Amino acid sequence: MTSSSGIIAVIAAVAALLALSYGAYWAFEIRRALAIRLYRSQALGIGLLAVSVGLAQLYYTGSTFYGWPPELSFVSILFFALALFYWTNTSIRAARQSDPLLRDMFRWTQLRQLCVALIITAVIYDSANILYNVLNGYVVTATATGFLAIAFEIPVLVPVVAAAIVLPVVGLRSKDPVLRKHLVWFGLFAVFLLAFIEVLSSAFTDPLQTILVQDVGLLLGGYCLYRSARSLAPINRLDPIETETPPSADVVKS
Repeated sequence: MTSSSGIIAVIAAVAALLALSYGAYWAFEIRRALAIRLYRSQALGIGLLAVSVGLAQLYYTGSTFYGWPPELSFVSILFFALALFYWTNTSIRAARQSDPLLRDMFRWTQLRQLCVALIITAVIYDSANILYNVLNGYVVTATATGFLAIAFEIPVLVPVVAAAIVLPVVGLRSKDPVLRKHLVWFGLFAVFLLAFIEVLSSAFTDPLQTILVQDVGLLLGGYCLYRSARSLAPINRLDPIETETPPSADVVKS
């Protein structure tokens, strides 16, 4: 890999991170302005997601071109997964509050505890394994096999699967137009990530082209996160009030 390719890739990753950080900035600002606690938590989740996605892409780029330690990639991906789970939990709680029947969809209050237990157990095991390898001088690779591979995937798969299964049903059942619009924009963010990072980028063999395609998806996804955060604080344009023209003072009544 040439140094010029690495420089271009890092610049593109930084640009994507800056675009996502702009969306995160607005999410945090909107959180400060909101009065409803659940909406505030959703805005915080969007901000954390935007930052985590950008950092994960930056670390992935650095590890691809410059051999950055794979532990950084694991930490950044874990940050994204935890932010996604936090946002998913708050969105489901907000949807339940707007449900006239206050239904506990998918028994989320119990399912959430199981998800948290799985994530914590996998994170402890993964962290202990990485620490053991580092202390004993073993080379930590970005790939794993067998049970270790499953343990590394659990903290990411649990939030992703929970969001993919529960949130579409939550959005359909919710009667809150603000929440539904918020979920629609987040759904577009997920579509762009899936399309550009998992599908389109796999069509390229050159690492630079792969990362550039992923960065384009992150730019589009960052805009969707920005709109998702803004939807929590809708600002409707007021129509001008039509008033009747007052009668002229020089008109003499008959």
